[in-house]
Amino acid sequence: MSTTYTWRGIGVRDYPEIPGEPYWCMWDLTASGDKEGYISGEVILDSNKDWLPYNELTTQILADWVQESIGPEAVNNYEQNL
Repeated sequence: MSTTYTWRGIGVRDYPEIPGEPYWCMWDLTASGDKEGYISGEVILDSNKDWLPYNELTTQILADWVQESIGPEAVNNYEQNL
């Protein structure tokens, strides 16, 4: 058996002066399989993105943005220490 890690973006806020441009995201990470666990957090999103309208955002798109914003080392650390 192995461990499956599931990242989700679960909430966004946009800049008050630029409605529709998200800058902050709440996220969670769940481990299932050999390891079981849950953690959540918040991150300021990397601003070098082609933003999508809110009605096109999915939890997976947000999760991808979160992982890009925190970087691969932090992603690995969260998964390994969950």
